[in-house]
Amino acid sequence: MQAVQFLIPRFPVPPDYVQCNPHYGTVSTSDCEVAGQALPRGGQAIRYHTGAPEAHYRLPFSVTHNTCTILVQLAGPDQGEHPYFGVVPDTIRGLAGAVIQQCGGDHSVGGYSTNGLGTIQNFLSNVELVPPYTPDPTADLRFITVTVNGTAVPEISPGDTDPRVPLIFAENLIILANSVEGNANLRTARWDRAQAIHDRGRAMIDKGGTWWQDVPSPPDDMTYECETNLGNPASVDCSQLQWQGFGNPSDSIQIIPGNPKSFFYNSCGVIVNALVPIVVLVSQLADTFAVLLATCVEVPILSPHGGRAYYGIHSTPSISISELFGQRNSKRDSSGFSGLNALPQHLNMTMFAHNGPASISCETQAVQQKRPLSSCNAA
Repeated sequence: MQAVQFLIPRFPVPPDYVQCNPHYGTVSTSDCEVAGQALPRGGQAIRYHTGAPEAHYRLPFSVTHNTCTILVQLAGPDQGEHPYFGVVPDTIRGLAGAVIQQCGGDHSVGGYSTNGLGTIQNFLSNVELVPPYTPDPTADLRFITVTVNGTAVPEISPGDTDPRVPLIFAENLIILANSVEGNANLRTARWDRAQAIHDRGRAMIDKGGTWWQDVPSPPDDMTYECETNLGNPASVDCSQLQWQGFGNPSDSIQIIPGNPKSFFYNSCGVIVNALVPIVVLVSQLADTFAVLLATCVEVPILSPHGGRAYYGIHSTPSISISELFGQRNSKRDSSGFSGLNALPQHLNMTMFAHNGPASISCETQAVQQKRPLSSCNAA
């Protein structure tokens, strides 16, 4: 049998990133490597047609071998002004190789990679644009995503629908704002834009849609805090916990004071405490965890941290790099539960880095007493 020539990974440079997630299914590295060999080759850019299914070079396109499909798509604002998109085929191959190695090789799950977020980041840093997220019809603000799937192929690129994308843009805008010296107006304008884009990403967690279209603003009375004392849970483990760890969404759980509920998957742990006896739906816990995960763990340019979610405003938020992403408030409304308002009063959730079964008792006490989890790692 002829040996498979492995794809040479091309790991993206920030703000581009690789995201692994069980949502994309379990993948076979060998199947994906074979599928990858069918991707176009070449070191020169090719103009891919974006609106003619009969074109030889067109986007989107996919290749499949057995259980693995590699899907190449465009994402980002498109005003219909650009029927072509130029990309180097070897770049696509490298992005696929990066996802296969980082997600399939290390975790046996699918994922995706982006290429071209820097162009949009530069566009958004121009604070003369009003409103902050309306695309210029003459600017091509699209970018490539390469998705490796072990499940059904998504029709819409994750670059459009994943809330991580606007959260990355917002975080970078805060960094740019804090680097401004001697121009308070520019610094404030970038902070304000970061706030708007971050709120859009948070709203997408519950409302769906794409980050560059109109998405309802999130409501404002629940708090999500990220804490370094809670350790660094792995994103892929927390994603797996989100995917399968809380149980049937329609089931209910009774939580009584002094008897917290715990959920674990490898390095990711969750403890739910109650101040009074409460019956809560599994779906409420899962929705709250999704927001906590997106806020504290799944922002690729930052180190992941544990975090806490609870009803009530801890303090008045201001726009700074620590508070914009380390603590955000959301307001309840009368339209039912969502990830932004799912927890009832007197209930709180803590996500942390889990260190194995032997540490559960110590970790539970540390979380409740707000002690650093590092104290549980001592011999």
